[in-house]
Amino acid sequence: MLETRLEIVKLMLELEGLKAECWELKNEDEEKSEPWPGYGRNVANLSIREIEVYLKKISEKITKLLQKWWDDPPGLRFKIIIPGKQHYYYKHTKSNIYQIMITDKDGLPHSSFGLWWFLTFLIIFLDSEQRKKQILVFDEPAYNLHPKAQKAVCKIFNEISKKHQIIYSTHSPFLIDWNFPQRIRVLERNYETKLTQIKNKPYHAEKSFMSVWDPLRASIDISLGDLGFLGEKNLFVEGISDQVYLANISAFLEEKGKSHLNLHEINIISYSNEEILELLIRVTRSLRRKAVILYDSDEGGRKANEIAQKNNIPHLGIKNVITQPDASKEYSIEDLIGTEEYLRFVNDYYGIELKLSWFKEIKPEDLDKKTNSKLTLGKRLEEYFKDEFEEKFSKSGVAIYFSNSLEGNESTPSCLNSFEKLFQEINAKFKNEVYH
Repeated sequence: MLETRLEIVKLMLELEGLKAECWELKNEDEEKSEPWPGYGRNVANLSIREIEVYLKKISEKITKLLQKWWDDPPGLRFKIIIPGKQHYYYKHTKSNIYQIMITDKDGLPHSSFGLWWFLTFLIIFLDSEQRKKQILVFDEPAYNLHPKAQKAVCKIFNEISKKHQIIYSTHSPFLIDWNFPQRIRVLERNYETKLTQIKNKPYHAEKSFMSVWDPLRASIDISLGDLGFLGEKNLFVEGISDQVYLANISAFLEEKGKSHLNLHEINIISYSNEEILELLIRVTRSLRRKAVILYDSDEGGRKANEIAQKNNIPHLGIKNVITQPDASKEYSIEDLIGTEEYLRFVNDYYGIELKLSWFKEIKPEDLDKKTNSKLTLGKRLEEYFKDEFEEKFSKSGVAIYFSNSLEGNESTPSCLNSFEKLFQEINAKFKNEVYH
């Protein structure tokens, strides 16, 4: 991050293609920053009026972002100006004093350390939009911000990551985007061996008594009921693969201007079993947050449906989104993609991505011959892998591979039409949900 306001001013000027030799005025000495050689127009060659036009543009850009992401208090305005009546004196010295201000709607100044950190972060965000692809690394960012602002930083990271590679470390649950579990890694230090282990799937239960996300929760020392998990709106789903599909497909459809979930407002949370679902409902209700439960039509889904009805929670079954469903068949999120299309990704993941020697291509007729067609598509493949390969089928692995394949895809795959309908149904449930 930028360490001084001097660097902030310098970078702000660069947003409008300007360069300047800068000094920060201090009590004891001056800190000096040379302009980037050959970069932009030198401020020294501009008139005061020309500079003020640029400063107004800079102020408007930053104010727009500040009001979008910072709401404590809402409506803050940013200004960078040349104060006072410097015009006559400084036009001869080719130097100017710049004043930075953040004020609320009543004109009162705001200058907390956390707010200045956030301002600097927004300027980096604006600057990143003008640059070629980069790798941006942050060590424990936003540690001095309150939880709500940390969540905003997490969302901004998502925006920046559309163009740049972002890597950051954190111990804060509010800086973890639970909607995209495949992006998270846990580094665990063994103090006896002095070695560090990287866990690529911190959402997988490592022991029989563990539940989903337990490894990650243990690493940052939070419980299931802690606020870092929950948002104002919460979509509870059964497993990690549901979480991966919904978040990534929604982000893809949003870029295409199609029906999607607003992931700035909605947290997608996997519960893995009925006991955890009931706990999440209790915590959500105690905090007066909104919740919707999405469930499969298998035995686990039927139990989730019963819990939803008992607690008066809005709920939606995958089967309700399927066009002309078979009344006797079970459905899960993989069935929304369709058998042929889903098998294509299964074959590519195991045969091309993982290059596993024991794997052989699976065709729809293979599943029809050797599995129970009334089961969900995921369960049929679990059954097939066990009988044919004596291996476990990874639904989450295929989900991540599927999601990665969406990146850079210019057209919208036809298999996503059902997800548009699903998102419309979920949004309608949230719209009609009331705080209890």
